[in-house]
Amino acid sequence: MLTISFATSPPGLPLTIDQIEMATPTSLWWPAGSQHSLNSGRHELSSPNTRARGSIWSDNGTQGHTVFASAPATLVAYYEIEHFLTLESELGNAECDLYWCWYTEGANASFSITASPGEANRTRKALKRWVDVESGESVSPPIRMDGPRTLRAVWVTQFHLVVDPRYGAATCDVADCWYDEGALATVTLQSTDAESAAGRQRFSGWKGDANSSATQITIIMDGPKAVAATWTLAAAVQIETPLGVSFVVVLVVIAMAGTAYASTPRGELALASLSVPLFTRLRRADVRGQYHRGRLIQFIEDNPGANYSEIRRKLQLSNGGCAYHLGVLERSGDVRRVSHSATVRFYPANYKFDAEALPPLAFVQRRVLEVLVARGSAGFGEISRALAEAGDPVGEGNLSHHLRELARTKELVATRREGRTTIYFLPEERRKYIAERLQRERGVDAVLERETFGAKDTVAPAAGDSQGPDERPATAP
Repeated sequence: MLTISFATSPPGLPLTIDQIEMATPTSLWWPAGSQHSLNSGRHELSSPNTRARGSIWSDNGTQGHTVFASAPATLVAYYEIEHFLTLESELGNAECDLYWCWYTEGANASFSITASPGEANRTRKALKRWVDVESGESVSPPIRMDGPRTLRAVWVTQFHLVVDPRYGAATCDVADCWYDEGALATVTLQSTDAESAAGRQRFSGWKGDANSSATQITIIMDGPKAVAATWTLAAAVQIETPLGVSFVVVLVVIAMAGTAYASTPRGELALASLSVPLFTRLRRADVRGQYHRGRLIQFIEDNPGANYSEIRRKLQLSNGGCAYHLGVLERSGDVRRVSHSATVRFYPANYKFDAEALPPLAFVQRRVLEVLVARGSAGFGEISRALAEAGDPVGEGNLSHHLRELARTKELVATRREGRTTIYFLPEERRKYIAERLQRERGVDAVLERETFGAKDTVAPAAGDSQGPDERPATAP
């Protein structure tokens, strides 16, 4: 008989030896050459949010392994200490960068909000900061897990400020003109003179939620606001001479101006102001020939149904410049705007569409809707498996992107939490309508499919893990 002693690091943790849990330290008598099973497992420590997880043994064995009694020995099970990160948020879905939110002591933990609440009537909730519940201090990812942590998301109400410069360009002092409730918004007009199809315009003031003649205005954002710049046509200079002399002077001036400016749109507009009414509006070739308007037309033709924010972001245009050029293209008949609920979308002038159609959808998004129509509701993993079984496998990162688009941007899919799992579903009153539209609209989104399907997967699944990032059990293992 051989004496085999057992201990743990940190000390005093139980071990499972031959399927029997035993306190440590302990010693056992084993017959020489006998075979035995060892397992260190997981054990709660000071609180439910701190645990010890068995890693290796002193004989280099794994957490659970088999040993043979060949000589007297002392075996030590080594543990890793892990702490749980608790995330609290009244809105959206709060998620860790690890599926179970258990982190090895001293590791860095990242976290974020997915499926944030949408916008309604130019009002939204925005994540302001994260607060450590115990210390009350603001934190931002990543944080060091020296113990269990509980973080709470702090949300604020934000209102959107619509700025219509009409001509020229105007800017807000924050990105996208979204402001916290009660904040002061500053709007600046870039120039008091601008060119239009009718001639040179001069800024005269603001109307709407601000009445001022100053180029820079300040507005208290206690609700959604909108301001628009007003302009007056600059007066033309008249030369009082006898008719014959006046005609000659006009011809000479036109010739001189033409030499300097004839090759530029600016020159044509200058000539127009001298030779009224030769040019009363921009020719169609001039409308489409301008650099930014040409880019806008091409983008809208490639992406029918794109909204204003998407167009401005993808083409990297200023708020005022984008609004101005889209207005010119609308007036010229090159594009048309259509209101979808609270969103304005832009289409080519000759685009044929059904007023009751679903918003533009990528190929993956239509497949996801078909799964939800058939099943009513499903988790991330169930949707992923259904797409794979149908011959349309999608990577986790790509699928997460499309689910966010369907839930937040297009507002077709609703979500709810069941423990730590996000369930995606179609409200009953919407399910039949979407089913009918999917049947009628098969194949209509080939244009959007090119851009969306060309995107690379951004999230790789963990080795040996078959679950999606939203499919987590209600309790940690």
